[in-house]
Amino acid sequence: MFSGQPAEGVTANVLMHTSPLVKLVDSANALSRGEEAVRGFQPDDKEYPIALKLTGKFKTAFPEGKPAAKDGGAKDAKDKPAAAADSGPALKTSQTETTVVLVGDSDLLNDGAAVQIRDIFGQKVAIPVNGNLAFIQGLVEQMAGDPNLINLRGRATAARPFTRVKQMEAEAAQTYLGKIKSLEDSLTETRKKLESLQRTKAPAGGAILTAEQQAEIESFRKRAADTRRELKEVRRELRSDTESLEFWTKVVNIGAMPLLVAIAGVAIAIVRRRRSGNL
Repeated sequence: MFSGQPAEGVTANVLMHTSPLVKLVDSANALSRGEEAVRGFQPDDKEYPIALKLTGKFKTAFPEGKPAAKDGGAKDAKDKPAAAADSGPALKTSQTETTVVLVGDSDLLNDGAAVQIRDIFGQKVAIPVNGNLAFIQGLVEQMAGDPNLINLRGRATAARPFTRVKQMEAEAAQTYLGKIKSLEDSLTETRKKLESLQRTKAPAGGAILTAEQQAEIESFRKRAADTRRELKEVRRELRSDTESLEFWTKVVNIGAMPLLVAIAGVAIAIVRRRRSGNL
């Protein structure tokens, strides 16, 4: 994640950013507390840039000139090669425009983050699981080409997602998140108790359970089944509103416009026929 403004003479273009449904969490706190660090999650309602393209004439980090050599860090001038001799005043600003891409993800090309390794007929095959490799490949191809190509922008994606549907899904997920988490925790705890009871042996070392133990196992099985059913119902409610809105949006987009065109055509035909009859 990047913040701040670029230096004078440098232009920043955001290549990738987060959605507004995110929140910044201290990394040390997240590592030590895990899920507890995001309990009571409330989004910042702000998009954070995670990949930037900086273009312009960059200024040197040493405006006062070449740093002085440390004691013992350099030999006498006569011992230096001719190529290392002073070739003139140091540049304070790059002579031409330069482009630098910053990506706020150190694991962008890590196998675990970019690909899935599968064994196919004895050979390991890397299958991309996201657009990380395509993103880097596009950057390399653009940077390796003519500098003028860097300023060209690719055609925008043709996909037009239902932004209202996505917003409703996010709002519903935030509403039901706590209930789903509680049900999942309850189901996990019930399963653990059930497995513990099923591993219980009779006092003599046999595998026969007492009537009380069998009844308790049946009770936990019923509780697990009820919890799974309730969890399924909550998830169904989570999808119902968004699926309904998406369905009617598609109906309007696909069916309404042709219907309106047909009605307009019939109306125009009727008007023309009446006019011709009057003439």
